[in-house]
Amino acid sequence: GSSTKKSKGIVVVSDGSSKCETVDDDEAYKRFQEIPRFLPILRHAIGKRDVPPCEMQHKMSSRPMFRMATRFQHHLKICANTIAADQSQINTVVKTIEAETVAVANKYAEMKKSTDEFVANLQFLEKLREDIIHIQNDVTSLSAG
Repeated sequence: GSSTKKSKGIVVVSDGSSKCETVDDDEAYKRFQEIPRFLPILRHAIGKRDVPPCEMQHKMSSRPMFRMATRFQHHLKICANTIAADQSQINTVVKTIEAETVAVANKYAEMKKSTDEFVANLQFLEKLREDIIHIQNDVTSLSAG
């Protein structure tokens, strides 16, 4: 039967080493066999106790169910293809945004460096202005005295 076991964080559903000799040995198949069979109610069978199963099967066609299952399968395939396309597009957009983010971060670093140099030059000019004012005051006090 199919067993589940953990192998280094990976769940192994079937390792392929266990052999099912017949379908009847499969645990999942046995559980499906235990589910009671559903037979839809047919109008002509209402009120009758013993309607042979073969009569019901002949009156029912599997074509509509097959067509519905085929349409559903086609719908799921379209959905899967759409999702796969969207996922690849998302990966492309993420890479583009990441590149743009790196470019913005680099531009920010350049602007910060430029601003820091400007602030350092302003501080130097402020100190120079204070020195000039101090020298002017000294010259004024020497010439007045």
